[in-house]
Amino acid sequence: MVITDDAKRFVIDSKPMFIGKFFAVLFGILSLLFPLILIASLFLPPSEAQIDCDRGRGICDVARSSGAGRFKHEDSVRIDAIDRAEVTRNAYRRNESTSYTAVVRTKSGETIRMSDPGYHTTVTDGYRRAVDGLNRFLADSSQPSFSTHFVASDTDWTMLILFALLSPLMGWIMFSFWVTRHVEVDRVARTIRVVTARKLRGATDCTIAFDEVTELRASGYRWLRIELITREGSPQVLALLPKWASMRENARRILTTLAADLGRAPSVNDTTRRVWALG
Repeated sequence: MVITDDAKRFVIDSKPMFIGKFFAVLFGILSLLFPLILIASLFLPPSEAQIDCDRGRGICDVARSSGAGRFKHEDSVRIDAIDRAEVTRNAYRRNESTSYTAVVRTKSGETIRMSDPGYHTTVTDGYRRAVDGLNRFLADSSQPSFSTHFVASDTDWTMLILFALLSPLMGWIMFSFWVTRHVEVDRVARTIRVVTARKLRGATDCTIAFDEVTELRASGYRWLRIELITREGSPQVLALLPKWASMRENARRILTTLAADLGRAPSVNDTTRRVWALG
C-alpha cells in the first residue's frame, strides 16, 4: 500500500499481497491441470504387471510397465526368499478414496510392490487372482513355473472428477480476490474517486462528492475494512488492511486524514478500536 498527500490530493494505492497472488496463480494452474489429467485418464491405457517364476532358476521376476510402454520396472527375487504375496489396504490419505496394492513380502522384511493403488473391484480382483496364484505356486513345490499378467493401475475417478470441477471454481474465487484499488481524495473539487480493478472482472470507477457521504466506517478484526456510506446507503470500500504493525499506522493515517477532509468522525466499534489501536 502506497499513501501520498500533496495537500491538494490524498491518494491511496493498494495492490494484492504476494501470498494472494501466489495462491491465485497456483489455483489457476490447477484449474487447467486437473481437467487435463481427467481427459488424459479417459484415453491413456492402464499400467500392466507381469510375474514370471521359474523354479529351475529359483527366481521370480516382477515387471511393471506403463500402458503406453514408455517405461518398465523390473524386480527379481529368489523364490526361497519370498515369504508371501498379498493385497494390502493402503493407509488412509486425505483427498483419496480407499485403495489396495498387490505386494510381495520377503523373509528379510522387504516389500516389493507389484501394482499401483487400485480403487475398483474390477481392478483389485485381478490383483487378488495374481496374488492367490503366486501363493499357490510358493506352497506347491511340484509346480515348475508360474506366470501371470494383470492390469496394475487404476484411476480414482471420484476424487479426480471432484478436483476437476472444484479447481476451476477455486481458481475463479482466488482471482476474484486479486483486487487493485486506487483512491484519490481531491480536496479542491471536494470529491473522492475510487477505481477498483478485479481480475477476471471489469474495473469500476466511482466518484463521490463529499456532501454525499453520510458515514466513514472502519470495521474488522484480522482485516480492517475502511469504507464510505453514501446517501443511497451503499458502502464504497476504500481500503482493506491486514493486521500488521505497519498497516495499523496506515489505518490511523487514512482515518485521521479522511475524518479531517470530510468533517466526520469515523464510526469504529470498541473491539476494532482496541485491536487496531485507533485511539
